[in-house]
Amino acid sequence: MSNLSKTISYLKRNGIKNTCYEVAERLDKRHLEEIQKKAADYRGSRYFCEEQVRLMYAAGDELRHTPPEKIPDKPEFQKDFVFSILVPAYETNPKHLKEMLDSVVAQSIFAKVELIIADAGKSDQVEQIVKAYEKRLEEGKGTGSYPVIRYIRLKENKGISENTNAALALATGDYIGLLDHDDVLLYDALFHVRQKLEEGDYELLYSDEDKSDGEMKRFFEPHFKPDFNLDYLLSNNYICHFLVMKAELMKKLGFRWEYDGAQDYDLVLRAVGELLFRKSEREKIAHIPKVLYHWRCHESSTASNPESKRYAYEAGKHAVMDFVRTYMGIEKEQAEVSHTAHLGFYKVTYYPTVFQVRTEVAAICGRVIQKGRVTEGPAWSMDEGELPLFTGLKASYGGYMHRAEMTMQVDVMPEGAVCWNEKYQKLFKEMEKEGKQLSFQEKQRIARENGDIFLYVPDFWEQVKNKPNEDFT
Repeated sequence: MSNLSKTISYLKRNGIKNTCYEVAERLDKRHLEEIQKKAADYRGSRYFCEEQVRLMYAAGDELRHTPPEKIPDKPEFQKDFVFSILVPAYETNPKHLKEMLDSVVAQSIFAKVELIIADAGKSDQVEQIVKAYEKRLEEGKGTGSYPVIRYIRLKENKGISENTNAALALATGDYIGLLDHDDVLLYDALFHVRQKLEEGDYELLYSDEDKSDGEMKRFFEPHFKPDFNLDYLLSNNYICHFLVMKAELMKKLGFRWEYDGAQDYDLVLRAVGELLFRKSEREKIAHIPKVLYHWRCHESSTASNPESKRYAYEAGKHAVMDFVRTYMGIEKEQAEVSHTAHLGFYKVTYYPTVFQVRTEVAAICGRVIQKGRVTEGPAWSMDEGELPLFTGLKASYGGYMHRAEMTMQVDVMPEGAVCWNEKYQKLFKEMEKEGKQLSFQEKQRIARENGDIFLYVPDFWEQVKNKPNEDFT
């Protein structure tokens, strides 16, 4: 889908004013956040599978066990796992299918891998390619048990969720990863997953990702993700690819056909619900800050053409609402989930206010804007030297991945745009009456030590307008 077509689609949904802002931001090279500058310089790497696997094969297509020069020495991992990669397939382009196969087989240098393909296609095109590939692999890998390819031909196409469930039923691994039939993993994806698992017993892991053209020659729109952030996840499925989950958890949850198109989002939300709200194990979720997944964009893909699957965005909206009710225990009349100007991004509105519905929210904050630009914003974390989010961005711009327009949890708030909940307003007043002089930083520390959170709210000024709030520092 061309940029012109996307712009016309955006115009129809959001009007002339918002479209002008959107176009201006795309063309503006001066008012960028630091992360946008990093993304603009991104080039990616084609070193993902095709060249890699060719290096792995000696004459006669026999798999060579000696790692190629470009691959780092295999470390001595203390923990050993089998990884199952699930791929629901449907009339996959042969070239794309072969590249996907290559990218998974390349993981065997670092991990025990089984690839499970559930084929719902009408023709035998996928089956022929997979069987030929499997035969070549068996002949070349010698006495080793892995990698393994498991192929299942589905009797009928029951939709993406049920097709993936068919693959899930065959998985024997300790951890399960999800891969679309025309995408690829970077050759060392499971190396980095194993490296992370050496640090802790994580149940849900995710990495950064990028997009590529149909030929896997140009890489763009890298998605540099934050560490786990619940409210940002309620705004959009930022976790997405590459997702790896403990097999026991994924098999317990499975995929729900009612959420086809947003089935991965629904799965992630329910997994997070199990870990956070039923087990209180936030530390079981890990982010790998490295691009490990190339999401191929071609004319029929949702990545390239967001209008092609509008039903998926409706399914995502319902998945968020289900999470809010089922795991957060918020009644239907207390929360509303709505679409934003950007397809696939959502807004959760709480009634009568977020403070009354979510008692763990200590304060909400916005951006400090002077002369039409953001001079101070919130920060993901308290790491020394980290720049506040949205610094330098024009007030009308949405920022990197539209983050300036999304609700999210933050660790640090800007001093000039904060609204504390009533509990903390009273607490701070009592402490000051006792002679304690509290700095803004000390107030934030007190709230964090109490286990409460801060929310960045994009329409902050609208929410606090005409509402009394005695502590606004």
